[in-house]
Amino acid sequence: MFYYKQKILFFYITPRSLNCFIFMKKEVCTMSIAKRKNLVSRSMYKYKCPYKMEPNTITIHNTDNNASAFSEVAYMRRNTHLTSFHWAVDEKEAVQGIPTTRNAWHSGDGNGDGNRKSISVEICRSTGSLSVFKKCEKNAAIFVAELLHHRNWGVDRLRRHYDWSGKDCPHMTMKLGWLRFVNMVQEELYKLDDIKVVTKKTYPRKKNNLLSKKYSPLKVGTKVHVYKETKHWSYTNYKWIFKKRLK
Repeated sequence: MFYYKQKILFFYITPRSLNCFIFMKKEVCTMSIAKRKNLVSRSMYKYKCPYKMEPNTITIHNTDNNASAFSEVAYMRRNTHLTSFHWAVDEKEAVQGIPTTRNAWHSGDGNGDGNRKSISVEICRSTGSLSVFKKCEKNAAIFVAELLHHRNWGVDRLRRHYDWSGKDCPHMTMKLGWLRFVNMVQEELYKLDDIKVVTKKTYPRKKNNLLSKKYSPLKVGTKVHVYKETKHWSYTNYKWIFKKRLK
């Protein structure tokens, strides 16, 4: 069911519903967690998101407090600090504060690619109950997988705040294991991918042409996850495979 009021978009999705559709002239991809928008006003753009942006990565943060996603965004919206982020995720929902077509000041790298070309996702409640934080992380993994899938990106597009400026962030996620979280996102991404089966022995290629480097052959019956396709090739978890070899 959907509710639309002013600038805030509320929608609650049945679990594992993964269809994309157009609503209120904006593309929305359904998710298994609730999502809503509480965007900064245009009058605040000069403080929070002054530049247009074409993102090429997603940066993960921890909030370093015990506030909810809605509270995090509400606080960010009402102050004039030159600090901002696109999304906050807690154990119940994901809340958007800045359009992903605008930059945000979240990475501590000035006008570098973190602040100017990366979508920021804050995982909430990193100083509270560990069990609650893990629920927030689980929702974040689901949500980030959806962001990646929508753009035909893989987990290689994920970054930590630490990667841009050396800050100990996402502190709790790194303490528990950064690769652990990346693997959580990958598992959720697999659920969104198109799964096909190899029908004839084939050699995956580094690039989508027959002259490209080839890897170890795949046997008939091997299941592959298809991320995107061209006219003759499929990009999978084994790199590029000739489409006629899959079904």
